[in-house]
Amino acid sequence: EKEVGIRVALGAGRGRIIRQLLTESLTLAGAGGLLGAVLGVWGASALIALSPEEPPPWVSFDPDYRYLLFVAIVVGLTAILSGLAPALKASRNRSQGINLDATTRSTGSMARSRGLQALVVGEVALSVVLLAMAGLGIRDFHSVMDVDPGFETEGILTFGLSLPSAKYEGDEALLQFWDQYLAQIRAVPGVEVAGLTSATPMGGHWGQFFAAEGAPEPGPEDVSPVTLNRIVTPGYMETMGLRLLGGRFFTEADGRDEGSLAVILNETWAQANFPGQDAVGRRIRATWDGAPWMNVVGVTEDTKHYGLDQEMRQGIFQPLSQVPLSAASVVLRTPLDPVSLVPQIRELTRAIDTDVPVMVPRTMQEILDQSVWGRKIVAWLFGGFAVMALILAVGGIYGVLSYTVSHRRLEIGIRMALGAQNSQILGEVLRRGMVLVGVGLLLGLTGAYAMARAISSIFYGVGTGGVALYGTVVLILLSVGVVANILPARKAARVSPVGALRSGE
Repeated sequence: EKEVGIRVALGAGRGRIIRQLLTESLTLAGAGGLLGAVLGVWGASALIALSPEEPPPWVSFDPDYRYLLFVAIVVGLTAILSGLAPALKASRNRSQGINLDATTRSTGSMARSRGLQALVVGEVALSVVLLAMAGLGIRDFHSVMDVDPGFETEGILTFGLSLPSAKYEGDEALLQFWDQYLAQIRAVPGVEVAGLTSATPMGGHWGQFFAAEGAPEPGPEDVSPVTLNRIVTPGYMETMGLRLLGGRFFTEADGRDEGSLAVILNETWAQANFPGQDAVGRRIRATWDGAPWMNVVGVTEDTKHYGLDQEMRQGIFQPLSQVPLSAASVVLRTPLDPVSLVPQIRELTRAIDTDVPVMVPRTMQEILDQSVWGRKIVAWLFGGFAVMALILAVGGIYGVLSYTVSHRRLEIGIRMALGAQNSQILGEVLRRGMVLVGVGLLLGLTGAYAMARAISSIFYGVGTGGVALYGTVVLILLSVGVVANILPARKAARVSPVGALRSGE
């Protein structure tokens, strides 16, 4: 204020004052934006590095022109919004100039502190919202991970094979290769059991329409659900640890001889098409004309094929012998580290056919982890934003109270000279600060609940949170508020009455 008053007294115009203050604001915002841009790139890299699995191929955090443009827009808006209001106010105080005494300074500072207090309340409220969202995200991730996928992941390795059509023409050639290949894979030291599948869990979809024997003809408006159809060999279900509810798994004879067409249903398909009945021994077939009937030889528990958080769908299994494939995924179980078998498997595959590469060897645990990668990232992001919001709230509370205390030294000195105790001053300053925290908490809890309701559909089995979640958030903010308030309060309690009265501040 004194500087602006002197500049005005020396003839500086309003436009020049505004330009000067905006330039200062832009310099500060530019420095912050540059640091933020660097931290943003570093934070994205750290987020990827902390993840135990590689992100999906479509996920990219590489900074480009859009990132830099966004940073520039944020810096510009910050400079204008933060610098324009005080610049206009300073330029309007031409008449006051440098003739501001202690009283007007104190009164003006108290008026300005209301705006700062409103910002602190907003920071606290934002911290509450982000902390609550972080809690929901963490609970969402753990809720998904607690879901039983219906299959085992420990010690299971999977990889893809694709046979060149020019070398393997016809069903007999395909089946001969697969039989030979599986026999040699099962002979690898450390391999307990192995099998083939058209799609591992979280690994693709092949859907068809099937109908149960004796089922009524669908009406013109009836919509039959698409059935997930997986082609497997004997040994696949044992490898994946699928659990039978009735019947048996496939054998080598299924699908090879006339009249031996077989199918295994999942629990959802059996309940939907054979309600209250034993599906084993019944027959189903595809809905296209001339499709042969298949005997139901078993029913398995459902498996989470599309994701741990996805609803179960109707599904069946058919033996590879009755639906020969040129491309499939091999799954094997081993007590060893599954990845340690990859070199030996590559060598074995080259020895059988150099034109058949081993594609994307991964463990089932890696596949399962990658399926929830997005939810894990959301939880981490909310957690990181919540921590940053807490830091801003602490800085805001401390800064506003310190600012207020420094401009109330004269008042505090007078009160102490009139008999006010240190504990009274300490309690009053703490109360003022905790009032800001309390108002921010109320606003933040309201906003957090509203936001939780708005986005509850993306969380799995969490809802809008409970008393424990919001109670934890309140305790965190109250603890942080006390820590941020205690230093300015102690500073106020140590004000010397004589020093304050002498300085006149």
